[in-house]
Amino acid sequence: MAAPFVAPRPPNALEPSDTTSLLRPRFSTAGRRVVDGSEFRSLLSLKRRTIGPMLAGGMTFFLAVLALAGFARPLMSEKVVGPLNLGYALILATYAMCWGLAILYTFVADRRFDPQAARAVAEREVRS
Repeated sequence: MAAPFVAPRPPNALEPSDTTSLLRPRFSTAGRRVVDGSEFRSLLSLKRRTIGPMLAGGMTFFLAVLALAGFARPLMSEKVVGPLNLGYALILATYAMCWGLAILYTFVADRRFDPQAARAVAEREVRS
């Protein structure tokens, strides 16, 4: 049996001709000067070093609670204080961890990211 005929799709003017251009950010000349600056690269590095461990720690704790809930039900039903069992205590700890990480990120962003971003902008102003 012959394969059904499929008409070729006409090129779309909105689609890029090659897919690699989708991966390449498009910056203006001024934007390229900011991104190429050493202070901006330092800011990105600082953010990666800060956000990476926070994300890894939070996700590890969250996945550990999920694994315990699925595979260690007798452990999760152990009473901690009064009617509060370990499962509910860990869920409350998850909420506390999320709020704690959000507050920590805000503190770090205010103390470290914002001054670094100001230096990156100042470096761009000097170079333009």
